[in-house]
Amino acid sequence: MIVRTKKRIAIIVSGAVALLIGIYFICGYSTRDSRLNVLLVTLDTTRADRIGCYGYQAAVTPALDDLAERGMLFERAYAPAPQTLPSHATMFTGLNPPEHSLHINGATLDKAIPTLATVLAQEGYQTAAFVAAPILDSTCGLGQGFQTYDDDLTQGEKSQTKYMQLRSGRQIVDAALAWLSPRNTKPFFCWCHLFDPHEPRQAHPREFGATFRERTYDAEIAYADLHVGRLLEFLRKQGLENQTLVIVVGDHGEGLGEHGEDEHGYMIYNSTMRVPLVLSCPPIIPSRRRSAQPVALVDLLPTVLDCLGMPIPEELSGQSLKPAFRGDPLEPRDCYGETDVPYWEAGWSPLRSITTEQWKYIRTTRPELFDLLQDPDEQHNLADQFPDQLKRMEESLSDLEQQMVRREGKQAALSDEKLRALRSLGYTGGGTSAVDVPAGEARRDIKDIIAYPPMVSKSSLLVEFGDVDQADRLLTEVLSAVPDYALAHGIMGACRSRQNRNDEAVEHLQLALDLAPDHTNLVWVPAALGKVRLAQQKYELALVHLSEALQRNPQAADIHVMSGIAYGNLGQVEDARRHFESALKIDPTFVAAEERLGDLFAEQQNLVEAGQHYEAALRLNPGLIESRDRLAGILLAQGAFSSAIGQYEEILRIQPDNANVLVALSLVLSTTDSPEYRDGPRSLVLAKRACQLTANREAVALDALAAAYAEMQEFQEAVATAEQARQFALDAQRPELADEIAQRLQGYRAQQPFRTKQGRSSP
Repeated sequence: MIVRTKKRIAIIVSGAVALLIGIYFICGYSTRDSRLNVLLVTLDTTRADRIGCYGYQAAVTPALDDLAERGMLFERAYAPAPQTLPSHATMFTGLNPPEHSLHINGATLDKAIPTLATVLAQEGYQTAAFVAAPILDSTCGLGQGFQTYDDDLTQGEKSQTKYMQLRSGRQIVDAALAWLSPRNTKPFFCWCHLFDPHEPRQAHPREFGATFRERTYDAEIAYADLHVGRLLEFLRKQGLENQTLVIVVGDHGEGLGEHGEDEHGYMIYNSTMRVPLVLSCPPIIPSRRRSAQPVALVDLLPTVLDCLGMPIPEELSGQSLKPAFRGDPLEPRDCYGETDVPYWEAGWSPLRSITTEQWKYIRTTRPELFDLLQDPDEQHNLADQFPDQLKRMEESLSDLEQQMVRREGKQAALSDEKLRALRSLGYTGGGTSAVDVPAGEARRDIKDIIAYPPMVSKSSLLVEFGDVDQADRLLTEVLSAVPDYALAHGIMGACRSRQNRNDEAVEHLQLALDLAPDHTNLVWVPAALGKVRLAQQKYELALVHLSEALQRNPQAADIHVMSGIAYGNLGQVEDARRHFESALKIDPTFVAAEERLGDLFAEQQNLVEAGQHYEAALRLNPGLIESRDRLAGILLAQGAFSSAIGQYEEILRIQPDNANVLVALSLVLSTTDSPEYRDGPRSLVLAKRACQLTANREAVALDALAAAYAEMQEFQEAVATAEQARQFALDAQRPELADEIAQRLQGYRAQQPFRTKQGRSSP
């Protein structure tokens, strides 16, 4: 009996231990830290009305539809601006654009402004972000608070030009899952930015066959949904579904031709301002919840803090949406909207709006008023029919603006490459403060000229692709219709520059600045003017423009390099060196700066430092032919024949028919006084190939062939070839080369090969 009792006790104890261990492993994350995780997915350029759970029958969005079925869907969620950076900044700060100061892409968030990531990081969360486009790279300031901010776009699958690197949803989610997989005791905040619905678009036949052949926008939303599904499946498999607040939200919509707008940025109708907002977290959000009340993306931060049981700062402009999870009504608030793109691009009227339960008001040159309950597509402007309501809405908007504590923005440090990336995406950048147009001041209304910005955007891409003639035709049409279109003049200036019509390029670029000297976002124009002046060899004028460009953007490495080139050509060596070194401090991978420093030291006969900079440039880009050629010359001058020959051989591996290098290597192998490096047969082969490539009419190639013949003791051929080389040198009016060949010719006649201590590194 006693034995049996002890056995039963042992069984009970071991069973309890097993149960505790099971609970530990099954619910290990929550037992070690019960706080909720946060997974935020932002869908770029995504309209709410193109998703299945929002009523779009043609959608293929099973992941989002299932998420909405298991959680909360807000039917009327509004972005604060139809651009990526301002909208994301509002989500992360709980502030409207005038309060966080990011009104347009290309600005940067003040580090003094707390973000969702900074708050959660301070609370011990592991934080990571995975962004898909250059608009949200580290220069935008949203990286603060993220321990991992993955903005590496170098292998982007969606790239359209060399300046526009974009990562696909697959790549973003792959990176996020790799980060999420090795979890520990800390809760996480993971943000994934999916850019797929943005232009450029594709039908994704591999994933969807012919379903979206004619509907690429729907295809990209379906593709994004596919990868949202992978994230949700990960949470399910890891047992994290009940421990994670999942938020999927659009940053802005897309015009798709409505109101004459194909894409977004210029107008603030619901086509670009109404976005999806779906949340799920079974412990706090019941399933199948929907709310038709207007809410705004400024509400996202306070909602997250409320869900996590954290205090909501009083200075936030948003409100928590958590009461809606219980079915309670939210406090009615006006939703603010704006776009300054028309102003920063051309000095046209900026747009401001407020949206209520019933009404939408847009402040512009010709104000608009819509009854959203009767006219959700905003087709009928009621401003003239309801002047009293119009007045009330303007007063409400003015009151809302007065309540905001405004900040002055900061221009991000945008390289020429970043600015080109923005332009290739149809964006402009540079606006750093709110636009206040004086009452009664007449400015063009975007409604009247919405057909032309897409033409300018297309022209910018055409210039980047090299189709400058087509760009020229489009821009000429635009400027005929809108002669004061500043950005169009700027792009035309770039076009003329690519056409080598530099005088006309200067005229258009200068006009772009003259049209909008104080409010244009064409921060790239002074640099473009400087570049054109460099091409004209007007170095002092170039420096005037480049100095202005550096005042606007002192962290632009490419402008420092152009400044260094200008100073170098003016003989101001120290100033040139200072700018090249500044470029490398800003961007240690800037190859052109290393090359230019190499050239600068080589001109000063400082071969050691010159060689070091050429070597550094080649480490960054092994395919640099000129730098490798110059390095070979330096190595010859230093007596490093083996290394020099190796550099020439590497060039010929890359460019087998590089006639100049064939000549240079041939001369080294035939004329050096170091016997171990002479190779007559190889020299002869190289020289003959160089002569063949130059049709036996180049003096330097024939000179190398003569030296090779002499090395092979074939002096009769050496003499005949050298005489021919001398004559071509005289015909080309190169008397110094002709004299050098004549001296070598005397040696050949005396049956003596030519010898030099270094080998001739260049013809």
